[in-house]
Amino acid sequence: MIRSSRCWGGLFVAGVLAGAPEAPAQEPTTVLVVRHTEKVSEASDAVLSDLGLARAIELQRVTAEARVSVLFASQYARAQQTLEPIADRLGLEILVHDAADSDGLAKRILTDHAGEVILVSGHSNTVTAIVAALGAPQPPPVEDWDYDDLFVVTIGRGGDARVVHLSYGAPSTEP
Repeated sequence: MIRSSRCWGGLFVAGVLAGAPEAPAQEPTTVLVVRHTEKVSEASDAVLSDLGLARAIELQRVTAEARVSVLFASQYARAQQTLEPIADRLGLEILVHDAADSDGLAKRILTDHAGEVILVSGHSNTVTAIVAALGAPQPPPVEDWDYDDLFVVTIGRGGDARVVHLSYGAPSTEP
């Protein structure tokens, strides 16, 4: 049952975004925020594990119809690797931002990419701060073992922001 609801969450994101008309600059800005997928170790710049690579492919599947036009990842390899399948499919460059600067990232998104669909790959200690910096209510912290969260932040023309918290892929399990 949990697996089913997770699949429907991904379909919800794709369906809502795919059904909307092409987004001119005056349309709402949609930011999909995920934590990087599973990593091989606790090293400071660890790469993705096989499980993480599989989840990155699942993220590509879940967002396939979302009309993502901009990709942001932190300076760490695992965050960038999470977006590589999507970048390859869409022919997009992954824009790198400082993981410690959620406010700067939000400003860059809202200034340079208003009206677009943006996908951001962050970290357990940054994704909720990114959501809050975009003006939405800050969700509860993401646990260090949790890799399946997908936050969909929609920012209206007037700057009002709301967030929907979904899951994708196999459920993360607490060790």
